[in-house]
Amino acid sequence: MAHGFVQVVRRDRTPFERFFWILVIVAACVPCILFAGVAWTHFWHHPTVITLERDHWNWVTAFPSITACPVSFKMDTLAEIAENKTVPTAKLELFSEFLQDLFYGNYSTYGNLEKYKEDFDDIPPEMYIDLNYQLCYLGDTEQEFISFDRNMTKIMTEYGFCYNYNSEIAPYFSYEYWKHNHLHKLPTARIDYITPALESPMFKLNSIDANVMFFMHGKNELIDLMSKRFLVEGMKFTVLEVNSQSTWSPKSMRNLHISQRHCRFIDESNLKYSPVYSTKLCKIECRIEMALRLCKCLPFYYRNLHGSKICGIDGMMCLSQHDDQMIRLRDGDGNNLCQCEPNCNEDIVTVLAGDSKDWIFGCVAQIIYIFNIPVRYRRSIIYSLTDLLVQIGGITGLCFGLSVLSVMEVIYFLTLRFYWAVIRDRS
Repeated sequence: MAHGFVQVVRRDRTPFERFFWILVIVAACVPCILFAGVAWTHFWHHPTVITLERDHWNWVTAFPSITACPVSFKMDTLAEIAENKTVPTAKLELFSEFLQDLFYGNYSTYGNLEKYKEDFDDIPPEMYIDLNYQLCYLGDTEQEFISFDRNMTKIMTEYGFCYNYNSEIAPYFSYEYWKHNHLHKLPTARIDYITPALESPMFKLNSIDANVMFFMHGKNELIDLMSKRFLVEGMKFTVLEVNSQSTWSPKSMRNLHISQRHCRFIDESNLKYSPVYSTKLCKIECRIEMALRLCKCLPFYYRNLHGSKICGIDGMMCLSQHDDQMIRLRDGDGNNLCQCEPNCNEDIVTVLAGDSKDWIFGCVAQIIYIFNIPVRYRRSIIYSLTDLLVQIGGITGLCFGLSVLSVMEVIYFLTLRFYWAVIRDRS
């Protein structure tokens, strides 16, 4: 461009020559703008690619996070609660059924609560969460880990209170954290990792008193209504073999904007109800907003930071009328009602095989990790800001013969040179 401008402004050029060079400059601008636009689009929308890694013997993998949700009560605790709530002994069984349908139901089954309305509608909805906390009980369990030794955390989920092991998100859903009614971040939770050198790493839960739903997921996730579950029944010895498919992102990915890499790290939360981010937490927040919009109340198992009304029996029945929208987060035409970015670091856990047999010594659940996936996925940057500058510099150099020095010359002539020329003419 600098070369073309010289031809335009030289005094010894005819009007026709000046007009010709102006046309050349304009013609050079068109491909330059088009190619630069393509480069910018590539940089802003598609700067990353997912690649495969195969050096699995050097990997350190997080043991799957395990969430165990009891689906029955400890009867002596239920009897104590019923007595405190002045529930007649004759209605104790009905009271148990009501709490079962309330705590372990979902949006498709909340319509069944209508039959309990006459007897238990006077129980304040604000007390549901306390009742669920008291009744959630795995039993006097013994937890066994290969190289691990710590207790499970009691957390709130869309299935009521459950017990979780090996999750970075779980501490934010403990009842103790919820009581503080804030969104402060906690110290990073301890995570147990495994390597292929560790033969058949295992999680084992002994002496379970109740039927339990087990969920296996990544350490950066929480369960929701769409999570796949496995029922472990009482007086059974159940063995599940699992593996996981990992996708991870290096720290350099943080240099890109979220809209460029199309994923979020756990500490990049844009959520109103959680200081950490995951895809399923985003979907849970969508359900919170939908419940408030459709039925003007909040189910007891969602965090209530803003003093919203808690759904009673009528509210839960109202939500059941919108069950498909609430569960699948899609409207009647199949359109997605919730836009949630995937996790930048993610583990997809798969149950390979399951076996259950009678066991006279109580209920036992054993989860064994199988290393049989020799590849994992990695998000990599293939088009960085440096690549963008190099490509645009090459385009402008090709079209205009432009360089950094040329740009500085243009700036110089339009500022300092112009200023001093004006001052000189005046003097």
